[in-house]
Amino acid sequence: MGSKLKKLIKITEEAGAFKTGDFLLSSGKKSNIYFDGRIITLLPESLRIISELMFEIVVENKINIIAGPTLGADAIIAGTLMVAAEKKYNLRGAIVRKETKAHGTENQVEGNFTENDRVLVVDDTCTTGGSVLFASEVLETHKCNVIKIMCVVDRVEGGREKIEKSGYSFDSLLMVKNKKLVF
Repeated sequence: MGSKLKKLIKITEEAGAFKTGDFLLSSGKKSNIYFDGRIITLLPESLRIISELMFEIVVENKINIIAGPTLGADAIIAGTLMVAAEKKYNLRGAIVRKETKAHGTENQVEGNFTENDRVLVVDDTCTTGGSVLFASEVLETHKCNVIKIMCVVDRVEGGREKIEKSGYSFDSLLMVKNKKLVF
């Protein structure tokens, strides 16, 4: 796992997905670091690494649904589903919208899930934990069991504590320490 995470950090830095400076985040907070997970989840080599590592979590926790908030989780979900298919593991995916769509089937959750499914909620980054907590709560209203929440990068800005205080297990592939990515 360590060699894959080292490679992921290298790709992230070379692709410009991790930056230091002054940034305004989607949460409204200001930060001196910025991580754009879409950059690395839309590159084949880094998506493969992330997906393989997420798949290990899926198997370890006997997960049958991988889900998360759109847009940050979309590529991670798709990549992990492809790894699961290669390994002949029965895994399905779901994507959670911020709001119920106003047309078509008017769903807030798209995908193939049923009551009592064991869910891994994923996202590219965690700052406050708001997005993954929202997705988890929506899935639980559909009577799914959120077993674990995983992010690619934990910015270490209180999200982990908020998620764990809400009763969920949380982990990340990478985290920020002293303005650097580490594992």
